[in-house]
Amino acid sequence: MSPLLLNYDTIAAIASELSMSGLLNLALTCRTMRRVIIPEFLYAKISLSLCNEATHQEFVRSFCRSIMADGSTAGNAVRSLDIYILHSYSREDANLVGQALEKMPYLHRAICSGVLDTYEPRIIRAIAAQVHLRHLVLFYPPPDALALLKDLGGLASIKIDGVFYHHPLSSDTPLRHLLSNSRHTLEELSLREVEWPLPSPQSNTTNDLVWPAVRTLDLGASVPEGVALDLAHYFPSTRVASLRMYPHPSEYGYPTRIESFTGGWEEYIGVVKAGSNPLFAHITSQHPLTSIEFASRLTPSLQSLIIMFTSGIELPLNLLEYVAERAPSLHIFYMAWRPKRTPDSNEYAKIIAQMASYLVRLPLRYLGLDIAIRYPFNLPEFKSAAHANLNMAAGGFVRQIRDKCPSIEAACIRLRHARHGSGVGKYWTRRARAIPHGEMPTQHLVEVSEEIGCADAAAYESYRWKA
Repeated sequence: MSPLLLNYDTIAAIASELSMSGLLNLALTCRTMRRVIIPEFLYAKISLSLCNEATHQEFVRSFCRSIMADGSTAGNAVRSLDIYILHSYSREDANLVGQALEKMPYLHRAICSGVLDTYEPRIIRAIAAQVHLRHLVLFYPPPDALALLKDLGGLASIKIDGVFYHHPLSSDTPLRHLLSNSRHTLEELSLREVEWPLPSPQSNTTNDLVWPAVRTLDLGASVPEGVALDLAHYFPSTRVASLRMYPHPSEYGYPTRIESFTGGWEEYIGVVKAGSNPLFAHITSQHPLTSIEFASRLTPSLQSLIIMFTSGIELPLNLLEYVAERAPSLHIFYMAWRPKRTPDSNEYAKIIAQMASYLVRLPLRYLGLDIAIRYPFNLPEFKSAAHANLNMAAGGFVRQIRDKCPSIEAACIRLRHARHGSGVGKYWTRRARAIPHGEMPTQHLVEVSEEIGCADAAAYESYRWKA
């Protein structure tokens, strides 16, 4: 097909799937593609690193010169700009980026990350002046950066990861102003390492902070003792919630219609008590739980459950029997835990086979079991022992799935070193088998490489609620 016959939407769809180098190669295929690709798509999504490496410096300077050249309209094409600033950056290059930003009138998304005090004021001021900005992402912003951005408004998403700084939400702080300006437009909010001294909810006042449109909330906050935290009041429309509250709350107010939850066991209990029936839950528990205590909090609505036990526990083998009874619609199940003592090879095989036997009652598409162990301390010895244990356990595990759970599309069993974090695993995925002519096609689980298995695991473990 001639490039002249390709409409804008078709080229845009192709361009969205290509990297910058791929776009450049496409642009060089002919003059027509060059005229379309370079001004419209090549600069649509730009990533810049401000550092002292020559290759990065050359790219930054070349890009900025092309934006600022007389008569250039290349800046009109920039929709997303990702700037990473290192300690060793050149102030001259930072000024160039700031000047170039002033010639990007249609910027929709700005991502800026630095190390401690490396945020460049001219760059931040240029971002603050963007009138079409809809998405703002800041990693490790110092207070001065937020002060320059506090008057931005009309944003659809804000992500701020503090780490080195604790940004308070009390009155007259830059973060409070920034969030307040987007009260009626904000749909996605992610705040890490913030202090939450917001006042108690007030009724019928213009000063009461409520974000009625936020559907995705990712909140890591420290809450002073005695401060009421009513997330249901501040974020009434939340459907997807990732919560890490300190200290762990038990009586906080939670939104009542959460469909996807990520967080600690205490937060999960609060969400369920508030009336939510999550379809997806990724739960971390630092304390051992009895089978009844754990399963009693599961809801029949659950379609995907990932549970991580971070402390050493004696996991009741009948725990999964209760899971199957309480959450009969599970499609995705992944569990990681660390036994109080390290089982021997025969025990591993029995534990894994017995656990799988309970879960075969479910309409599972993905099953993962992950065990962390402490011995042997030596990593090569651990990997050797882990491979032997997995080989012994694999036969019974796959046999249970094959005989009793034909709906499973992918599965894994993993052993991790509790101290080093590294581990080994066995992975299976369902593939069509070669069949003689005239027979009906069938599929069966085949063992796959770690790379393929981890890709499958990532896809299923990030699954939300679409069956």
